[in-house]
Amino acid sequence: MINNRVSLKFVELSDPALDEFAANNVTCLTDNAVFLNLPVTPAALGALRVTFHNALIAAADGGTQLTALKNEARAALETALRQDAAYVQSIAGQNLAQLLSSGFKAVNTNRTSAPLPAPVILNVDNQSSTQLLIDLGGNSNAAAYQIKLITPQGVAL
Repeated sequence: MINNRVSLKFVELSDPALDEFAANNVTCLTDNAVFLNLPVTPAALGALRVTFHNALIAAADGGTQLTALKNEARAALETALRQDAAYVQSIAGQNLAQLLSSGFKAVNTNRTSAPLPAPVILNVDNQSSTQLLIDLGGNSNAAAYQIKLITPQGVAL
Protein backbone atom coordinates (compact mmCIF):
# COMPACT_ATOMS: atom_id res chain seq x y z
CA MET A 1 0.00 0.00 0.00
CA ILE A 2 1.58 3.28 -1.14
CA ASN A 3 1.30 6.25 1.16
CA ASN A 4 1.37 9.39 -1.01
CA ARG A 5 2.40 12.70 0.49
CA VAL A 6 1.40 16.18 -0.59
CA SER A 7 4.31 18.29 -1.76
CA LEU A 8 4.78 21.54 0.15
CA LYS A 9 7.18 22.93 -2.45
CA PHE A 10 4.62 25.56 -3.35
CA VAL A 11 6.22 27.72 -0.63
CA GLU A 12 9.33 27.92 -2.84
CA LEU A 13 7.39 29.30 -5.82
CA SER A 14 7.82 32.87 -6.98
CA ASP A 15 5.02 35.26 -6.09
CA PRO A 16 3.27 35.08 -9.50
CA ALA A 17 3.62 31.28 -9.59
CA LEU A 18 2.16 30.95 -6.07
CA ASP A 19 -0.74 33.18 -7.13
CA GLU A 20 -1.42 30.87 -10.10
CA PHE A 21 -1.01 27.74 -7.94
CA ALA A 22 -3.51 29.04 -5.37
CA ALA A 23 -6.01 29.96 -8.09
CA ASN A 24 -5.76 26.43 -9.46
CA ASN A 25 -6.27 24.96 -5.98
CA VAL A 26 -9.39 27.04 -5.42
CA THR A 27 -10.78 25.77 -8.73
CA CYS A 28 -9.88 22.14 -7.99
CA LEU A 29 -11.21 22.16 -4.41
CA THR A 30 -14.47 23.94 -5.20
CA ASP A 31 -17.28 21.34 -5.31
CA ASN A 32 -14.76 18.48 -4.98
CA ALA A 33 -16.81 15.66 -3.42
CA VAL A 34 -13.72 14.02 -1.91
CA PHE A 35 -12.74 16.96 0.29
CA LEU A 36 -15.87 18.12 2.09
CA ASN A 37 -14.47 19.38 5.42
CA LEU A 38 -11.43 21.41 4.41
CA PRO A 39 -9.96 23.46 7.29
CA VAL A 40 -9.82 26.45 4.94
CA THR A 41 -12.84 26.45 2.63
CA PRO A 42 -12.36 27.15 -1.08
CA ALA A 43 -14.19 30.47 -0.60
CA ALA A 44 -11.84 31.53 2.21
CA LEU A 45 -8.82 30.32 0.24
CA GLY A 46 -10.07 32.29 -2.76
CA ALA A 47 -10.39 35.42 -0.63
CA LEU A 48 -6.81 35.00 0.65
CA ARG A 49 -5.64 34.47 -2.92
CA VAL A 50 -7.39 37.64 -4.13
CA THR A 51 -5.85 39.60 -1.24
CA PHE A 52 -2.41 38.27 -2.19
CA HIS A 53 -3.02 38.95 -5.89
CA ASN A 54 -4.01 42.55 -5.23
CA ALA A 55 -1.06 43.05 -2.87
CA LEU A 56 1.24 41.58 -5.50
CA ILE A 57 0.03 44.06 -8.10
CA ALA A 58 0.28 46.98 -5.65
CA ALA A 59 3.80 46.00 -4.57
CA ALA A 60 5.01 45.98 -8.18
CA ASP A 61 5.33 49.77 -7.94
CA GLY A 62 7.72 49.33 -5.02
CA GLY A 63 7.72 50.70 -1.54
CA THR A 64 8.57 49.12 1.77
CA GLN A 65 5.05 49.23 3.16
CA LEU A 66 3.45 47.68 0.07
CA THR A 67 6.07 44.95 -0.01
CA ALA A 68 5.46 44.21 3.67
CA LEU A 69 1.71 43.93 3.01
CA LYS A 70 2.37 41.59 0.10
CA ASN A 71 4.63 39.42 2.29
CA GLU A 72 1.94 39.27 5.01
CA ALA A 73 -0.67 38.26 2.43
CA ARG A 74 1.69 35.60 1.07
CA ALA A 75 2.32 34.19 4.56
CA ALA A 76 -1.43 33.97 5.22
CA LEU A 77 -2.01 32.24 1.87
CA GLU A 78 0.84 29.77 2.47
CA THR A 79 -0.54 28.93 5.93
CA ALA A 80 -3.99 28.25 4.49
CA LEU A 81 -2.53 26.11 1.70
CA ARG A 82 -0.49 24.10 4.23
CA GLN A 83 -3.60 23.45 6.32
CA ASP A 84 -5.54 22.25 3.29
CA ALA A 85 -2.55 20.19 2.13
CA ALA A 86 -2.45 18.34 5.47
CA TYR A 87 -6.17 17.61 5.21
CA VAL A 88 -5.88 16.43 1.59
CA GLN A 89 -3.03 14.10 2.55
CA SER A 90 -5.02 12.68 5.47
CA ILE A 91 -8.00 11.91 3.20
CA ALA A 92 -6.31 10.91 -0.06
CA GLY A 93 -2.91 9.72 1.11
CA GLN A 94 -3.43 6.30 -0.44
CA ASN A 95 -5.24 7.41 -3.59
CA LEU A 96 -3.03 9.38 -5.95
CA ALA A 97 -5.88 10.33 -8.30
CA GLN A 98 -7.85 11.86 -5.44
CA LEU A 99 -4.77 13.68 -4.15
CA LEU A 100 -4.06 15.16 -7.57
CA SER A 101 -7.70 16.19 -8.00
CA SER A 102 -7.13 18.69 -5.18
CA GLY A 103 -4.66 20.71 -7.25
CA PHE A 104 -1.77 19.79 -4.96
CA LYS A 105 1.19 17.84 -6.28
CA ALA A 106 2.45 14.59 -4.80
CA VAL A 107 5.97 14.13 -3.45
CA ASN A 108 8.13 11.99 -5.68
CA THR A 109 8.96 8.90 -3.63
CA ASN A 110 11.30 7.37 -6.20
CA ARG A 111 14.56 6.66 -4.38
CA THR A 112 16.08 4.48 -7.07
CA SER A 113 19.72 5.27 -7.57
CA ALA A 114 21.06 5.59 -11.08
CA PRO A 115 24.57 6.07 -12.39
CA LEU A 116 25.51 9.69 -12.90
CA PRO A 117 26.64 10.84 -16.32
CA ALA A 118 30.34 11.61 -16.64
CA PRO A 119 31.12 15.26 -15.93
CA VAL A 120 32.19 17.41 -18.84
CA ILE A 121 35.20 19.69 -18.51
CA LEU A 122 34.12 23.02 -19.98
CA ASN A 123 37.29 24.98 -19.36
CA VAL A 124 40.67 24.80 -17.61
CA ASP A 125 42.39 28.05 -16.62
CA ASN A 126 45.93 28.34 -15.34
CA GLN A 127 45.28 30.55 -12.31
CA SER A 128 48.93 30.65 -11.25
CA SER A 129 52.01 28.46 -11.50
CA THR A 130 50.60 25.98 -8.96
CA GLN A 131 46.83 26.30 -9.47
CA LEU A 132 44.36 25.23 -12.12
CA LEU A 133 40.74 26.34 -12.20
CA ILE A 134 38.52 23.63 -13.70
CA ASP A 135 35.02 24.53 -14.88
CA LEU A 136 32.78 21.45 -14.97
CA GLY A 137 29.37 20.95 -16.47
CA GLY A 138 27.89 19.69 -13.22
CA ASN A 139 25.04 17.38 -12.36
CA SER A 140 22.45 18.43 -9.79
CA ASN A 141 22.45 14.93 -8.27
CA ALA A 142 26.21 14.85 -7.71
CA ALA A 143 27.42 15.61 -4.19
CA ALA A 144 31.12 16.01 -5.01
CA TYR A 145 33.69 15.38 -7.70
CA GLN A 146 37.07 13.70 -7.35
CA ILE A 147 39.70 14.95 -9.75
CA LYS A 148 42.83 12.99 -10.62
CA LEU A 149 45.72 14.79 -12.23
CA ILE A 150 48.36 12.92 -14.22
CA THR A 151 51.55 14.48 -15.53
CA PRO A 152 52.67 13.93 -19.15
CA GLN A 153 55.12 11.32 -17.78
CA GLY A 154 52.16 9.33 -16.38
CA VAL A 155 52.77 10.20 -12.74
CA ALA A 156 49.60 10.70 -10.69
CA LEU A 157 49.61 13.78 -8.48
